[in-house]
Amino acid sequence: MALRRGLEVPGSEPGVLLAADLHLPEAGRPTAAVVTLHNARRDALGGMSVRRYSRYFAERGYAVVLVDCRGTGDSSGASLPTADRREVLDGLAVVDWVARQPWCNGRVGMWGLSAGAVTALATAAEGPEPLKAIIPVMGFIDPERDLVHPAGHRGGLGFTARSCLNELVTNLMPPLLGAADPDRDDRWRKRAEEYEPWFVDAWRNKPGSGTWRTRRVDPSRISIPTFCVAGWRDVMCKPMFEVYDQVRAPKRLLVGPWLHNFPDASPVEPVEFRVLACQWWDRWLGDPAHVGAEDERPVLAFVEGSRKAWVTVERWPPRIDDLLCLNATTDGRLVPDDELTTDEVALPGMIRHRTDPTVGAHSGLWSVAPITRIGYPLDQHEDDTRSLTFTSRCLPRPVTLAGRAEVRLAVDSSNTAHRCVVKLTDVDPGNRSTVISLAVVDLPAEPEGPASVVATLDPKCYQLAEGHRIRLTLSDSDFPRLWPSPVRSDLVLRVTPDAAAPQDPTTVVRVPVVRFDAADETTVSRPDRSGPAKRSPFPPDEWSIARDHIRDTLTVLARQTDGGTHLVGAEKSLRFDRYWWAEVTPGEADVAARIVARGEFAAEAEAGDRYCVSAEIDVSGDRAEVTGALTRNDRPYLTRQWVLDDDAGTS
Repeated sequence: MALRRGLEVPGSEPGVLLAADLHLPEAGRPTAAVVTLHNARRDALGGMSVRRYSRYFAERGYAVVLVDCRGTGDSSGASLPTADRREVLDGLAVVDWVARQPWCNGRVGMWGLSAGAVTALATAAEGPEPLKAIIPVMGFIDPERDLVHPAGHRGGLGFTARSCLNELVTNLMPPLLGAADPDRDDRWRKRAEEYEPWFVDAWRNKPGSGTWRTRRVDPSRISIPTFCVAGWRDVMCKPMFEVYDQVRAPKRLLVGPWLHNFPDASPVEPVEFRVLACQWWDRWLGDPAHVGAEDERPVLAFVEGSRKAWVTVERWPPRIDDLLCLNATTDGRLVPDDELTTDEVALPGMIRHRTDPTVGAHSGLWSVAPITRIGYPLDQHEDDTRSLTFTSRCLPRPVTLAGRAEVRLAVDSSNTAHRCVVKLTDVDPGNRSTVISLAVVDLPAEPEGPASVVATLDPKCYQLAEGHRIRLTLSDSDFPRLWPSPVRSDLVLRVTPDAAAPQDPTTVVRVPVVRFDAADETTVSRPDRSGPAKRSPFPPDEWSIARDHIRDTLTVLARQTDGGTHLVGAEKSLRFDRYWWAEVTPGEADVAARIVARGEFAAEAEAGDRYCVSAEIDVSGDRAEVTGALTRNDRPYLTRQWVLDDDAGTS
């Protein structure tokens, strides 16, 4: 295997050159190529995260190309906003260039995690002839609703603290590869002085902005084999299922109980994904005369909850064996249709709840941001006590939810809440409540009459044990994922059928039930972790939730540190410390909130210079400040600041 660093790939516009690294297999003949176009930098954390994949694919006969997006690392041009159309055009240019190289046989695959998955999906949707197969891992297709403004509502901690902070420090860090070059230094500094962060673009483009429509990916236009990888506890789970549903070509789906990370790097149920990926490349990038047949059971999914098993199925969602329908009652129960009594039907059919903006943190950070190691759901009993809840009786037998549950909300005419966060939870005999799935829906505020709103929850495969209960929790808050509503409101719903108006809608939960048998279960290949465990030189991740009971303020805090050797051979290392903090304080009527994200990214360049980027994003209501400062060999080198105000604009 040979490594060629610092290739220059022509972008889609004159003068734009994209920096790339190339791993070549030992065979001297042209071979198929596997491409990743990513904004996480091949000379930093992005390259470190895929290093084992690049080597593995090259050792098995593929040319592997890792390309920095324009304006990133050593690539020229200005950096682009989230999912900008020009990035798709660069993807087409990269695929065309790779296919024409003497070491490539003209057949190209594309893959990547997160932003790398998005460029693979968006490029494939354009149908370039050399691109024969893709593997998108935990990507999105609608940057607005899947990431920046979840479900069309102003985003909170996730995009701000994780994605925007990462992008800020990444783009303020100079190139780390190559010898010292004053001309390259000057080009980079000019680019940095003209740079605009993702956060500024997101602030400018509020929920509903037409700009977002120009950046969506249409999976139905993808006509090449697609291997979708999703995590049940990943913020981008739902869009990956939408991709799998809409692609009109041979396809596979792998979904495990993972946060936002490669399947083999997860601390929970890791899978040796490199093997599965290579099988996909062999099947679709090999000899065109010997491409593989479609899978009889293309879906490999992990059943969360009490079963904890891998199953294979022919389709997703699997064939439903039963539909469990539960009716919400005025006394807080979920009751099956056949168990509603005449007395219950005759009860007043309305229930009112004063919303609490502190609800949401105990559901975990998994739906908040692309988190790699922390964030699995906690016991959300405290959140439940501050929400409108309905709970079933103990289940007489295990129930496996597979697919997307639905909740029909019957909104009363006196409702003033403009949205509803809908969650199904698993309540164990100790009354611990674990979120299964969720959705956010818009509500008609003060409708003229009763209105019916259907919430389709995120995809899930989860088994509730015998003796457990199903709980429906409703609120207008999911802090810190969503920015809280500025004023408190009343969520008013109609529940059990009203005898005076039986035609009016009521609140009902519908759970698709599947019965997997032993023939559906399978085993998966695990990554080899038999060697001595390596002790991390970094502090452990932190995550805390605290409540000031006098002010009723809720504070969420998280810290993470990443790093290691980013330039193998030169033995240069980097370290990235991140700190996120979010706070919400409910008043009698108004609500105050603030989110702060800080990061320090220190790295040593191949030429020996030491760089450190310190960055902060501070958001409070209708004002935000973004700052970034770079030092070179412990001396100030560059400072940038953006002040954002809804009234005054950007300065």
